[in-house]
Order: sequence, then structure tokens, then C-alpha cells
Amino acid sequence: MKKKFIFEIIFLLILTGGISMAISLQNSYKLLTWDISDRLVNISYFGKQDDSGRGIRVKIVQNGAYIVPSTETLRIFCEKPDGTRVYIDATPGAEHYDIKLTNQVYAVAGTVKAELQLNVGGEWITSDTFWIVVNSNLVDSSVISSDDFNSLQNALADVDSVKSQLADKANDAEVRKKSVPIGTNDISNDLASAITGGATLNVLSIPRQKSVTPEKTTFLEFGNNLFNKNDPEIENGFYLSQTGTHTANANLFISGKIAVEIGDIYSVPYINLIGDATSGAYYNENDEFVTYVTAVAQSGNTHRVITVPSNDTISYMRVNLRILFKDTTMVVKGNIYPSSYSEYKISLSNELKLNNAQKSEVSILVGGNPLSEKIVSFNGDSIMYGHGYVGGFAKIIADRNNMTYENIAVSGATITPNQLQSDGTTLRHSISGTINNMRDDADYIILEGGVNDSSLGVPMGMLTGKFDYTSTLNTDTFCGAFENMLKQTIARYPGKKIGFVITHKMLSAFEAYYVNMISALQKWGIPYCDLYVGIPSLNYIANLKTTYTVNADGWHPNELGYRKFYVDRVEAFMRGL
Repeated sequence: MKKKFIFEIIFLLILTGGISMAISLQNSYKLLTWDISDRLVNISYFGKQDDSGRGIRVKIVQNGAYIVPSTETLRIFCEKPDGTRVYIDATPGAEHYDIKLTNQVYAVAGTVKAELQLNVGGEWITSDTFWIVVNSNLVDSSVISSDDFNSLQNALADVDSVKSQLADKANDAEVRKKSVPIGTNDISNDLASAITGGATLNVLSIPRQKSVTPEKTTFLEFGNNLFNKNDPEIENGFYLSQTGTHTANANLFISGKIAVEIGDIYSVPYINLIGDATSGAYYNENDEFVTYVTAVAQSGNTHRVITVPSNDTISYMRVNLRILFKDTTMVVKGNIYPSSYSEYKISLSNELKLNNAQKSEVSILVGGNPLSEKIVSFNGDSIMYGHGYVGGFAKIIADRNNMTYENIAVSGATITPNQLQSDGTTLRHSISGTINNMRDDADYIILEGGVNDSSLGVPMGMLTGKFDYTSTLNTDTFCGAFENMLKQTIARYPGKKIGFVITHKMLSAFEAYYVNMISALQKWGIPYCDLYVGIPSLNYIANLKTTYTVNADGWHPNELGYRKFYVDRVEAFMRGL
């Protein structure tokens, strides 16, 4: 009775203004303790769809002691149920880090996968995966559409802002500054001068959407070849005249945009179908024609050299090139045209402290992704097929790079033909015997296998000599079948991207097969992604076996295992082919 009376007094004081209480959502953030000595995190968390006031308060433990934040950087990586991802940087406090989980984290109902990433002196460590459960929001169900709901949330936020301003007795000028967009007339002369460096402020000089291209950044590095043969802005069947007019010619094409600077020198292929002064066109940043490109033919017509004229309105050029040689065409800086071809590549500067997964994501966003829109064909055993997660790493890579995808891998497959299933009568899928079943228009051909051969004890045989490419191969042995597989693939796919994936350690008997595989791959010049030595054994390390393979069998990665150990490595390997 006494407790009830005290509560009623406090409640009345609050209603009458006797006690002022302000709620801080930040103080209700879920406490998460991360022991970085063993990567474990202790948390289960939930939220409602479209919540924007939730967060996590992180305390870091090392060797049993709490670590006080100093120069380290902490962020959270979230993957939503729809496959989209969110990165959020943490705010350091006196004894902890606060991570505000934006409404993007709660945008899709379901289970959000999350990992913490800590940067210490330029080196990253990542926590184990934990989960945030996002439940549907009843408020959202009464609104006609998601756009209406966002408008409602924004409107309520505006009302709260106005109420706050009125409570603070803000004058008209203060309200205007907070609620009305600032125009150029609102900018002081001092501010304008600071923005322009003393020149007259020109609104047109402010970067427009997508006007900051990858070439204008300082954190991206380009290869020697500046011509991207996969550029969506390439126009086949045309060339640019001296007036910038698109003129039909079935043998020529117009390149995408190549950023240039006054006085820069570039080398391009010699094309006998056009003259020096019909080599392309220069444009300003508003995509308006400035003048034509002159490329001077060099002695012996080996190539042409372009010198960018002194015209400060020039932003980029587009050059006329020949369709027949598109796959081997280069545009390079300097007056020497290389004797060997190199791909167009964009990579992230080492000065940018990102881990491999983050670099992969950013590379896709900025362009220069050689996998995008390509056709890929996979062939292998259960690891390629995805016994523990249908489609395996192959499907994940194909989906996130928008590739046309084929996977003819089969569980239990062997490299060597004519091997029987456990029933003693059914033939196993033979990888070397089905190369001709793979689609013939594939741009990327990725093979995998061998562990089942070792498990069955298939006779090893011997590799042919280092310079012997013509002898008959004994396909009843593993070495003969493996060489035959490589030989077939090279013959069927000349000039295409061919690669082989060697899986993680599953079986000690595989060691001898592995040694011969490496020798054969090197002999035939087939690149390989070596996960046998490149990642920890998911079979022989107990906690990895339990966490990352199906039913802890040590052989077949589950979805988490594929994403953790296979996907990023194989994807990076494919991009480098």
C-alpha cells in the first residue's frame, strides 16, 4: 500500500511538471560484450520493422579485461533477409562503443546476420556472426504503401521539430534557417570565398549526380589499360566525325568515357579505316561536344598518339576503335603502345583500410567488375553443387555479380570416369567426361573436384612429361583423367577464362592427389584457387567443423561456411582470371 502511494505521488508530480523526465533511447541500447581473444559475442537482439531508435552498446574484452576505446575503429556489417547489406560505424565513448542501428537494418522483416569488425592499426578482426530478429511492425500495416509510411514518419518528425523550436521560443529567423533550404543568397561572401578559393561562386561548378567518376577519386587505382571493353556506354556500329556526329560504320565502335587532362598523352591502336583527325571527340563535364580528337599515326603505323589540347573545358574523350579487335584493344597513357595485352582494372588503394569482403563490395559499386553480365559454367562434385547449401559458392557469386549461371556439378562426382556409386552399379558423374556438356558460350569455366577420387582410392597413375602435350592419356588413372580434363577444356574454350578450385582439407589421402593436381595445372597453364592451403581445415579443426559444415561432417560447407571461407576468395580469383 505504501509503495502504491509513493508511485501515485511521483506520477502526479510528473503530470504537473514537478519532475522533469527525458527519455534517452541511447541509454537503452542493448549491451554486447565482445571477447576478441576468441571472437565470441554474447547477444540476441530484436526490433520492429522500420525502427530507427535502436542500437547496440559494445564493450570489448581482451584477456579478461575491458578495453577503453582509443584510436581503434569499430563498425558493424549487417546482411538483411533480402541479401542487401549495411555498414555502420560505431561512435566511441568513455568505456564503450555505441552503434545506432538505422532503419535500414530493420527495413526487412526476418533474421539479419551481423558481424562486428575492429580495425587496430590498419589490421582488421571480425567477430563471429550473430543475429538480429526483425519483426513486422503493426504501424506499417495500416498505411497504404511503404512510401506512405515513410512520408508519415517524416511528417511526424517535422511536427516534433516544430514543437521543439516553439518550446525553445525560436525567433522567425532561426526557424527559417532550420526548416528552409539555404539558397546562394543566404551564403556569406566569406563562405563563398572559402568554397571557391576567391573566385566567383558558380552553382554549375558544384558536382552533379555521378559527376565524380572513379577517375576523379584518390582511393582507386587503375591498371595500364584505360579502355573498358565492358563499358555499357560503348556504341557498336558507329564512329564520331570531326563534328561529333555519330556516323554509321559496321566495322567501328565508339568507346565509353575516358577522363583526360590538358597535355596528357595517350596511345591507341592504328585503324586504317579512319584518318588521324577522325579519332574521336572531346566533351565537357556537361557531356557537350568540344572538339575532335587528333591521333597522330606513328612510324610503320604501329599505333596512334593523342595529345590533349589546351582547352580547360575538356573533361573526357571518346575514341573510335575497331570492333574486330575489341577484346584486345587498349588505350594507355604515354606514347608507347604495349606489346602485350592487359585488362582494364580498377583496384582499391592500399591506403584505404578495408578487408577483402569490403573491397569486393566497393569494387562492384564503382564499376570495373569483369564478372558483371558474363556467362559462367561450373562443373564439379558436391562442394561445387552445394550439398550443404543448394548452389553453393557458385550460385552466390553468380547472383551477386549478375552473371548468367550454369552449374552441372553432381554430388559424389569424380575426375576419373567410370567410377561407381556406393550401390556398385550406378556410374558417378565424371567431371573430365562432361566438359563437352558445359555450355559452349560460357565466358568463365570453373572446375573443381578430386577429393572423391582420393576417397575411392582411384589409381594415381603418372603425369606426362613437362613438355609433352601430345601423348595418349590413360584416363583410367587420376593423373591421366586430370590432364585430359584440362586438355579438353583448353581446346573447347580458346581465349576464355578457365580456372580450377581446390577445396579445403577433408582427407589425408588427398595429399598425394593434390601434389599431382598442382603440377598438372601449372604444366597446362590453368590458374587455380588453392583453398587446400588457403583456408583452415573445416574437417580437422573441431569448432570450425561444428559451425561451418552441414551436420558437422567436416566436408560440406553450410551457407555460413561458403560465405565465410569460399565466396570472397573464389570471387576474387575469378575476377583476376
